[in-house]
Amino acid sequence: TFFLSAQHVQASKAAGAYAITAIGFALGLSCSILIMIAGFRHSVSDWLQTILGADIYISTQESDGVIAETLLHSYEQLPSVRSLDTVRMRIEEMQGVPVRVYVPSLRVREREGVIAWYQKPGMTTPCSGIRTFISEPFHRRFSSGVGDVLTLSDGLTLCIHAIIKDYSSEFGALYLDDTEVSTPEAFGPVRSLSLFLNSNEDRDRIIQEAQTYSRQHVLLIRDQQELRSYIFDVFDKTFAVPYVLQGITLSLSLLVVFVWVSIIAIQRQSELQNLRLLGVSFARLRHMLALEALIIGSLGLLFALILGFCLAAILIVVVNPHFFGWSLQYYVPPGLLLFTIIATLCGSYCCGMIPARMLIHESFLTHDKSL
Repeated sequence: TFFLSAQHVQASKAAGAYAITAIGFALGLSCSILIMIAGFRHSVSDWLQTILGADIYISTQESDGVIAETLLHSYEQLPSVRSLDTVRMRIEEMQGVPVRVYVPSLRVREREGVIAWYQKPGMTTPCSGIRTFISEPFHRRFSSGVGDVLTLSDGLTLCIHAIIKDYSSEFGALYLDDTEVSTPEAFGPVRSLSLFLNSNEDRDRIIQEAQTYSRQHVLLIRDQQELRSYIFDVFDKTFAVPYVLQGITLSLSLLVVFVWVSIIAIQRQSELQNLRLLGVSFARLRHMLALEALIIGSLGLLFALILGFCLAAILIVVVNPHFFGWSLQYYVPPGLLLFTIIATLCGSYCCGMIPARMLIHESFLTHDKSL
């Protein structure tokens, strides 16, 4: 039965080619987008694994929120606090693009190993100016690299020492060493801080002080796991639409199989009548049409996977770095691949069996074609 079905598919090359092409393009395009998103998520996961090394993260919830200096001094006096990383930030417009300029505790981050390097700093000072790290998107968007000198609107001269991975902004960001900025207040108040602890003995006290302070100023207090979960919750909600698109394209692909089997069954009515006269059962005829649908679905799936893998590579290697400045990993999620294969194959067979059961019956396979 399988070889007979394969011969029938080969005999109807034109109709089969249209169906395979339609399935391949529909599934291939959606698969390529989902592979890119999976690679993006995988890259962000590795990035967070590196940069989220602190024990407690405290940040202002409001855009104009401020973390008081008294709270910072209180934490600095605690023996269990090994390091404290504070962050100030302002927006600097460069070539018409809003760029975030951060003033974090770069030396603390280097010492704690919470920087995801794209290009590490060298042993020698490449230029004169405030020691600055730039993000990968800034490096690509403004064609800046290690050793280049930048000047801010207030006249500050920056020397680029390294390039770091940063998926928080597609416009790029600058990270100035706070120990070399004479007036860090010019970059705004402290809006977030990270605490690296030697032990958990003062952990409850730290959280309690932050909660007491947050009664007047709304603060968000999270640990590593809570912050990571929050980031991925936002990520998954942002990129939920492509998964819906995958379901729609899969449904359309199966609809193509359904229509193709229906047309083929009507066109080959005489042939099916002859097979019935030779003693072939209704069940076998229906199974034969369902196998033809399975063959079409399998070929369309193969074309879709090849097309999807190739388009995903183009999106990840060429398009994404050019438009967003991020370097992403090429990652094919096994669950997505397995679901697509099983759903397409099983769905194709079912979508072939449904019209076969609707059409292959006694009144259809009579010598009177008017029926």
